[in-house]
Amino acid sequence: MKQRAFTLMEMMVVVVIIGILAVGSVFAFNKYTAAAKRNGTIAHHNTLKKWIQLQITKCSINPNAKIIYRENFSDRKSHFNCPMDAGAALPYFRSHFIYEGWKSLYSGRSPICQGCYFEGGKAVDWKIKFNVGAIQLDSIGSGDFGTFRIITYYLDQDNNYQNLTDLITVF
Repeated sequence: MKQRAFTLMEMMVVVVIIGILAVGSVFAFNKYTAAAKRNGTIAHHNTLKKWIQLQITKCSINPNAKIIYRENFSDRKSHFNCPMDAGAALPYFRSHFIYEGWKSLYSGRSPICQGCYFEGGKAVDWKIKFNVGAIQLDSIGSGDFGTFRIITYYLDQDNNYQNLTDLITVF
């Protein structure tokens, strides 16, 4: 009676092929997740920028309007009155996006921060590495209305740190 079975060599070939496929899959998966984190972080930055621009436009159209923002996780909303001052509006805007449930795609922490990249007016390497994916929202300049500054660091396809910086002046 003749028995049919795999030889040791055939089994080793199958194991090697499965190993090669697994390594390729892990590499592709890491590449796709890195791209998703990068694109999601850029989308967060642009959404925050557009929301602030919308609030500024709202106040310029109607100086008696109210800016509505989320005040806590239980969907409680509050407001402050136009005209808008960048420095005075910052805590409300940060609160709104924190309580919207935004998370950094790199760390899982809240992405909205103040001073998360800069110390003494200069970007600091350890802060950038620790807070990659966070959105620094602050105000610069002086005057009655001021300017919002939005800075977001992310990793490009070569794992180099890149940043998006937008200035939005309140008029």
